[in-house]
Amino acid sequence: ITPVVIGDSFVMREITKFLDERGVFVNPVPYPAVPRKKDRLRLSLSALHMREDLDTVLSLLDEAEAKYKFVKHEENA
Repeated sequence: ITPVVIGDSFVMREITKFLDERGVFVNPVPYPAVPRKKDRLRLSLSALHMREDLDTVLSLLDEAEAKYKFVKHEENA
């Protein structure tokens, strides 16, 4: 499981939809499951994922970051 902290519930939902429309399934985790402003996406990686799959997800996350202007948060920040 790899968390990507977004910090905003609305933006997290928009990014979830953005990724889903492009064939990438992530689990959104909003408050109260996590502290306020720590809303996140959970990416579940497995040995069945190919390097190309990972590159696609990273590219889409970069695209989502540019589109939705979210700030990547450090887990312990």
